[in-house]
Amino acid sequence: MKLFWISVSLIGVIFWLDQRWLHDDSLPGETAPGLPFQQLFAPHTQLPFTLKGYTLRPQAEFSLRARVLSVAHYQDSPDADLIPVDLALGWGAMSNPEILQHFDISQSERWYRMSAPKAPISMQTAIQQSANMHMIPANPALAERLRALREGEVVAIEGWLVDVQGKGPPLHTSLSRSDEGAGACEVVYVISLARLP
Repeated sequence: MKLFWISVSLIGVIFWLDQRWLHDDSLPGETAPGLPFQQLFAPHTQLPFTLKGYTLRPQAEFSLRARVLSVAHYQDSPDADLIPVDLALGWGAMSNPEILQHFDISQSERWYRMSAPKAPISMQTAIQQSANMHMIPANPALAERLRALREGEVVAIEGWLVDVQGKGPPLHTSLSRSDEGAGACEVVYVISLARLP
């Protein structure tokens, strides 16, 4: 009988923990709560494929809901035919307009820069809840929709994180949301893009 009540208690604790982790911890003002989803592909399940003369090697399934912090269009860079748009995207605290008003955000030369001398969140939090992403549209219609995006919009994106080999040095996608500096950008093969209210 004692063992029965111990088992019941353990089940109750496990249920409480499940509910705790499933609880929505988003704060007021966040237009894109939640974290990006990423699932690594099992070895040899996704074969490399070619697009516009480049070889793309899928690394992970990827999706996110995010606020567009900045948009950079590229026409003259060597890989602009494959990656016409970079998006600086924010989620969690970095999707909250009241917090974003403290940030100066810019993009150039495939880099994303931000500064906020008096931000109400730490720079580490800002780094972990935003990213510059190189967007590879799967078709011309998606390319046009990417080009039409504007700062402040909220989007849902689905696709794959990919490594790219082509006309220049290889481009490796980040697989972490907490890295920074060279190599920290996600390279996203975009399969689906939707504007959200």
